[in-house]
Amino acid sequence: MTRRLALLALPLLLGGCSLMASSGPTTLVQTGTAAVNGVQETVLTDAQGQTLYIDTADGPLSPSCVGPCTQVWPPLLSPSGRAVSAPGLGGMLTVTDDANGAQVQYNGHFLYLYSGDSAPGQANGQNIGGFLVATPNLPQLSPISMGPTFNPSPSY
Repeated sequence: MTRRLALLALPLLLGGCSLMASSGPTTLVQTGTAAVNGVQETVLTDAQGQTLYIDTADGPLSPSCVGPCTQVWPPLLSPSGRAVSAPGLGGMLTVTDDANGAQVQYNGHFLYLYSGDSAPGQANGQNIGGFLVATPNLPQLSPISMGPTFNPSPSY
């Protein structure tokens, strides 16, 4: 029985076939390594190992990169409306229907690829126009916040 369940789960872990053929593939988010500013870091990647990014201009409910922007920064979309994370990835994946389609979010951050990355392990989009490499430790955004919580030092 355990072996049979493992065989059924294998397609989900390997890139996205679903158990129900009619519902389409599931988008996989996993971790990999990339050289970010010359330092090897753990980053979020798509199923092909391409580095994922966030846009600091995005709101919590809608992306700011739409239309022509998506030619350079393609959004990570889930044709089936479902996304799964590789084992050990602790953040929360959601899929939001927005102007780009069914866009995947990690801890409330919309995820994008960069057209200037041609192979896994690249992070050529770091710090370009407000885009940053997505890492597993991204803080959770709430729908009412406009970004990570900022707590300045108290002044007395």
